Amino acid sequence: MSQTDALLREVAILYTQAQRTTAACCDVKSQTQCMVITELGRHEPLTPLELAERLGFEKSWMGRVVGQLEAEGLVAKFPNQADGRSYLLRLTPAGNARFEQLNLILNAHAERLMDFIPPDQRAMVQEALLLVRDALLAEAHTLEAIASNCMID
Repeated sequence: MSQTDALLREVAILYTQAQRTTAACCDVKSQTQCMVITELGRHEPLTPLELAERLGFEKSWMGRVVGQLEAEGLVAKFPNQADGRSYLLRLTPAGNARFEQLNLILNAHAERLMDFIPPDQRAMVQEALLLVRDALLAEAHTLEAIASNCMID
């Protein structure tokens, strides 16, 4: 592994840990619930299977988390018009409010992080982040194929 590869992995891990720690302050009972709310807020509606695949969780475990969020009034199930054997998940108004609150908290964290970077280097960091984002988006199809081969039913 090259130094660049190791650095990219370390940055991703540190940022994910910092975001999870920051999100823990958002009145959500678990990081998993936080991830579900965030994913639904960004991509709803989703079936439970789609949600599980996007987050890398087993469908049965996802069902328990969604059940908890439904009991708390944050997630609702709706009939899936395209497939009567499944249902769709959406955030409720309370879930959307929680999603918005979570976004504000996580965006504030990202802004605080950028404050640690010298002002004259922020444009360079932003350009590098855009390149990394574009590379991740370009690789998305490869990652989907890898993930579908790794899913355990």
